[in-house]
Amino acid sequence: MATAVALFSNFNITKTTADAGRVVNSQLDWMSIGIDISAVSGTNPSAEFRLQWSFDNVTWADGIPRDVIGTATAPVSVIARFPVKAPYWRLVVVVSGTSPSFTCTANALI
Repeated sequence: MATAVALFSNFNITKTTADAGRVVNSQLDWMSIGIDISAVSGTNPSAEFRLQWSFDNVTWADGIPRDVIGTATAPVSVIARFPVKAPYWRLVVVVSGTSPSFTCTANALI
């Protein structure tokens, strides 16, 4: 059975970053991620939220195609469901723009 997990709450993201690796629930063949962006600032800010996968929790790779949850330039809430591709996963945020800042909360159903 899937379990809801809070990944972070009201976290301020200002640069490209990656979450810690997490174990996939071995009983599931899918997972869902929800992102709520409550505030955005900067000049031409953009943040792409996506998943990466690993077989050893050390070497990370994007899926093909990339498992993009969503790309944000303004406050928005998005949710996406993905097939499990490896035993470990992490959330990655690729940020661009001048002095970008994104205040966001993320949850997972894993």
